[in-house]
Order: sequence, then C-alpha cells, then structure tokens
Amino acid sequence: MWNKTHPGIRADAQRIMDFYKQFEGPVDDMSAVFYDSYLKANNQQHGIRSYSEVIGWLMDYYRIKG
Repeated sequence: MWNKTHPGIRADAQRIMDFYKQFEGPVDDMSAVFYDSYLKANNQQHGIRSYSEVIGWLMDYYRIKG
C-alpha cells in the first residue's frame, strides 16, 4: 500500500517522522506509558494500541473498497 501512495504524500510522511524523531527518548517513553494508562482508565481497553487498530481498519477499508 505504501508503494502505491503518491510520492508527495510519502515525502510529507517522511518529514513528519523526521520532525518527531528529534523528540524520541526517555521522556517520550514515559509519556507513552502515562498516556496508555490514561486511555485504559478512560475505557479504551487497548490503550495506545487502539490507534494502531484504527489504522488497520482504515487500511482494510481502502483495500476492500479498491
């Protein structure tokens, strides 16, 4: 699916990943743990993983839709 994406979109995605890479580290790890706990405490059973699930659903939707 990624290879079928328009080159401009891939370039934008790479710029976004490069931007956020500068913020990776121990504080990022701790905030992920905190946010995961927050989501689970607010009835998001899978916490942060729920975001990945939504992306999977969208990919399936567009794969089936054509």
